[in-house]
Amino acid sequence: MPKEDEIIFPSSLTASNLRKFHIPFGSSYFWSILGKKYYQNKLDHLEVIGEKCNLFIHNWQLIHPYSASYKSEYGSQTSIFSNPLFMPYNVNITSLFDYLISSYKFQRCDQIL
Repeated sequence: MPKEDEIIFPSSLTASNLRKFHIPFGSSYFWSILGKKYYQNKLDHLEVIGEKCNLFIHNWQLIHPYSASYKSEYGSQTSIFSNPLFMPYNVNITSLFDYLISSYKFQRCDQIL
């Protein structure tokens, strides 16, 4: 676990940072990459050890990536040809989101504080 003074924001996604901080699984970028089994195992483990985590999702990740409303709002910036790193955002994760919401208890940050 890194020390408090080692954590600097914003933090780039480098190999060094991944070794130090691990995969930022709470980031919505990783939902489609890591998948249901990963999140199920991670949340089960955190529950056993009594830890909390912060998961973030963009509401537009629940809109089908090829719908007319999605294309009109995000346009060519989301194309894997113009921006290949945007690929994970083009995967619809509604079923993963529905599974997590129905299987685990979540709270808003202000409720935890």
